[in-house]
Amino acid sequence: KAIIQMQSPQTVKDVQRLAGRLVFLSRFIPRLADKAGPIFTLLQKPKNFEWTDQCEEAFKSFKTFLTTPPILQRPDHKVDLLLYLAVAESAISAVIVQEHQKTQMPVYFISWVLQDTEKRYQTIEKLALALVTAARHLRPYFQSHQVVVKTDYPIKQILRKLKLASRMIAWSLEFFEFDI
Repeated sequence: KAIIQMQSPQTVKDVQRLAGRLVFLSRFIPRLADKAGPIFTLLQKPKNFEWTDQCEEAFKSFKTFLTTPPILQRPDHKVDLLLYLAVAESAISAVIVQEHQKTQMPVYFISWVLQDTEKRYQTIEKLALALVTAARHLRPYFQSHQVVVKTDYPIKQILRKLKLASRMIAWSLEFFEFDI
């Protein structure tokens, strides 16, 4: 009831409160950084506060999503976890799922807004960043389960090439800890 009655933010301080709540609930919200981009952008600009139609649309979609029952599954230690990665122009996302009776159930969502320099990365670099971000945030899952990474790109072969950007080399070394 409290979520349904929430009013649209009127000030930057209200947006900061909303952003804090969304980040707190981020493990329950798929692709948060991508969906909340217009709201988070208000925090980056020191200009006049302007709550746009895009912000209102994102706000309403979060209210709707948060009033539906949670869908996260507790992981079964006997079953492998699947990690799906997604990249967009300004955000990266990951979801860990587990398959039960041929149905994939989400276990945890991660979303990250890219910094200006990260937005200029090539798609494969953004994908590697999504993987390293997921591995860092979900360390307990990676340590206690077999995690299978699902992506459209041959990330495993690319990370094993001899000629890589230094950041990609550093990330590939991190992956050895998790046998990725």
